[in-house]
Amino acid sequence: MSQKLPDLAEYFDPDLGLPIRGKVYRIPSPGIDEGDRLRKYLLFGPTPVTELDDATDELVAIPFTDADIHRIEVAEGVKILGPVRAQMLADGVPDTMAQHAARTALAHFGAGPKLGRSYWQFAHLADLVDVDALIAEAATAAAQSDTKAPAV
Repeated sequence: MSQKLPDLAEYFDPDLGLPIRGKVYRIPSPGIDEGDRLRKYLLFGPTPVTELDDATDELVAIPFTDADIHRIEVAEGVKILGPVRAQMLADGVPDTMAQHAARTALAHFGAGPKLGRSYWQFAHLADLVDVDALIAEAATAAAQSDTKAPAV
């Protein structure tokens, strides 16, 4: 006989609440099909556009430009926020905060709550820390420790 567990809806909230300037914006969880699409988007990037190569009669992918990638990212953000975006607009939320919320929701629903929370809380650290300097310092320290290794 199988064990019956409690109804998940009694204690699990599938939506995402993001507090901005004292208000919590509730981003609804996507359905299964959209969740599958988001995971594919985050793992493999946007679906490439193809065209028929007249010389080979084969379909070839057309590379995305940086402008294409930006446009797609913004469109994905608008889609994931849904009607919450209009609430943010009405509340005067700056675009940069709305985009941060959208990227957080994409990470949360497409890759999992831990990645979403990490992005929400730590994405700004790259603006505060000189990552290139840290990497250079670590490389220098590693090189120095290699030269000081004891002879065997």
